[in-house]
Amino acid sequence: MCPPLLAAIPLLAAGAGGAGAAAAGAGAAAAGASVAGAAAAGAGAAAAGTAAAGLTASQLLLASTAVSTVGAITAGVGQYQQAQAASEAAAAQAKDALARGDQAASDLAKQQASFRGQQRAALAANGVELDYGAAAQIQQDTLLTQREDQRRVRDNRNRAGWGYSVEGAMQRAAGRGALIGGALNAGSTLLSGASKAYTSYKSNSAPG
Repeated sequence: MCPPLLAAIPLLAAGAGGAGAAAAGAGAAAAGASVAGAAAAGAGAAAAGTAAAGLTASQLLLASTAVSTVGAITAGVGQYQQAQAASEAAAAQAKDALARGDQAASDLAKQQASFRGQQRAALAANGVELDYGAAAQIQQDTLLTQREDQRRVRDNRNRAGWGYSVEGAMQRAAGRGALIGGALNAGSTLLSGASKAYTSYKSNSAPG
């Protein structure tokens, strides 16, 4: 491990502790302990500032790089989790759309069967032969029309489910992309920051 990083470790720890004290003091102030909270926040900020003041330029660069790297990873993970949640919501919507489509088809089939029964009863009441001639043609036309209505209901069901399924797949792909992007950004930040810190260290360590 390079010397500036070794030297930065205790100072960074002190800075983190100071920052934690500052956060705790700020929280206490927000909760109502305004005087004590403000004092604790001031003490914590002072501790963090004192620790930071003890860092060399190269050590500050390393600390900043570490924070930025973690930030890039955290952002990627956060976006991934959001995309996963959206994907799960889309999957639930797809399932619901299919279920509602099935119910609509079932309800329609019952209504159609009832209509055909009433139609046959009306024809029979008029003394018409049901299975021949015009009466048979009327019933056949009714059945064909009802089948077309059923097809439309099924098509609407499938389109709705398919749309939500595609949305879920796109969200999953976006989540994976965000996760990979966060890792790439973190790696780029880490390499860039380490290079700058090393250059700064070499420059400050040069004789004369």
